[in-house]
Amino acid sequence: MLERACDLLARAVRFVVVGLAVVMLASLTLQVVMRYVFGQAQSWTEELAVTCFSWSMLLAIAAGVREGIHVRMDLLVEQLPTPLQIVLDKLVTLAIAGTGGFIAWSGVNYVRDAGGITSAAIGYSLTGSMPVRRSAAPSSPCSRSSASCSGRARRRRSPPEVSMSVTAWILTAGFGTLVVLGMPFAFAIAACVIAVVLAMGIEPMLLPQTLVAGTQSFSLLAIPFFMLAGELMSAGGLSQRLVRVADVFVRHLPGGMELAVILAALVFAAVSGSAPATTAAIGAVMIPAMAERGYSKAYATALVVSAGVLAPLIPPSIAFVIWGVIAEQSITRLFLSGVLPGLLMALGMAAIAVTNGLRSRRPRAARATRPEIRAALREGIWALLAPVVVLGGIYGGAFTPTEAAVVACVYALFVGLVIERRLHWRQLPAVLSSAMTISAIVMAIVAVSNGFSFPVAQEQLATKLAAWLALHFHEKWTMLLALNIGFFLLAAVMDEIAIMVILGPMLISIANQFGVDPIHFGATIVTNVAIGMAAPPIGYCLFVGMAISGLKLWPVARAILPFVAMMLVVLVLVTYVPAFALALVK
Repeated sequence: MLERACDLLARAVRFVVVGLAVVMLASLTLQVVMRYVFGQAQSWTEELAVTCFSWSMLLAIAAGVREGIHVRMDLLVEQLPTPLQIVLDKLVTLAIAGTGGFIAWSGVNYVRDAGGITSAAIGYSLTGSMPVRRSAAPSSPCSRSSASCSGRARRRRSPPEVSMSVTAWILTAGFGTLVVLGMPFAFAIAACVIAVVLAMGIEPMLLPQTLVAGTQSFSLLAIPFFMLAGELMSAGGLSQRLVRVADVFVRHLPGGMELAVILAALVFAAVSGSAPATTAAIGAVMIPAMAERGYSKAYATALVVSAGVLAPLIPPSIAFVIWGVIAEQSITRLFLSGVLPGLLMALGMAAIAVTNGLRSRRPRAARATRPEIRAALREGIWALLAPVVVLGGIYGGAFTPTEAAVVACVYALFVGLVIERRLHWRQLPAVLSSAMTISAIVMAIVAVSNGFSFPVAQEQLATKLAAWLALHFHEKWTMLLALNIGFFLLAAVMDEIAIMVILGPMLISIANQFGVDPIHFGATIVTNVAIGMAAPPIGYCLFVGMAISGLKLWPVARAILPFVAMMLVVLVLVTYVPAFALALVK
């Protein structure tokens, strides 16, 4: 009975999430039409979309706990005896429930005391259903004159003395322990923030405030919409068309099929901006096809994963959107900074593919005839035009990156439903649900990491770390080397987005102290992110590829090592030759 009730609740939550996604897409489509067709800006559409985004992500994060979608490191847990694994899983589930319960309790208190955060345009309380109080100044969590709230305010003003070492241990050793035990990264971060809040005597209302604030950025709306664009392209058959177009141009070359994977991934990445979406779309077509042509499944998976992680560098990159929000830099300029590093990485993959083709002496396919090329281009023209519409609109000044993501969704919908007719209306709920689920994986980390910055700032950890680096590394190049090595080692045991969000403010402070150009530094960080998504043992795209091929980690890990080594060479070039990142920007 309880299981059935939980299933019904989960389906209801999914239904609400899909409904909110439809409202988001409709409101921002209306915004684009009103602004660029009729010349009338509508502020309420943006506010409505951000409100729906906050609710949809928080609900999808909660639903994802039941479905087990959140990123975790379970390689060590899997080595334990089965009975111990079961016990540990129960304990982790209880810890997740406790973390969620504490956030819910503090959220109820916040709504009761503050009445929510009020949207200026639509007059709606974003954190609850309390009556909206329209006032000149925003309400604070303790704006009431009650004795209890005043007491909480006094406690906030005079927190008990807690040594920096206690906070540092909670944020490092505590987080590491929870991750090793198999707790999802997002909830491990949240649990550590809760522990610091309790240890430092900070008002628990900080948690719901920062959780909602972590989803209240219009720029972050690009994440679910670029994810959705990728899902719609895959469901509408456009990814298969891209693969065929790439194949007719390079199949006769050494490693021709491998080159087709790289070319198709480049074009698909220029629409989806997502490494997992690119890996899934291209991998679903090419991994079985390469296996049929005699390639080992491990090599085919490694190649698709490596090509998929071009997406964080090729605009419109979701990783650059997140970094732009963290660093408060122009997302459009950051997009440009990733073009040359992405192309350089693609050339490196092509070199490996051609070398492998020459060594294997595998029979080459016949060169495509002109009729075959014309037929492939005719069938794939709508897929090829997608990145032209998206990137042309961004750099032509027609719309913002978030609006470009909406345009990409509408374009993919129109092509799939009306022109290609391979996408059906009954598929849309599942496609929307899938896109929001994948987005929730990222946004769970972004939202909870927003609270991580408070204890970091409170303890001045960024300043102290920058001072320590300045003391031990006197040259910019040694500091950049240390940061790259540190990021690569952390990526071996941690999610790359979590590293970027949690350590971003500290890394920016250090880079500023050493005079590193912020756009160049962003390109360096996102190059690290791209490598981390492919590198064993917990590269996210690695697991996407393994799910498609059905292989275990170690065969794919061995096959992907040459690609990771090439990516590290590109990272060195991007780090120490700023022109690779800044040439197009300037």
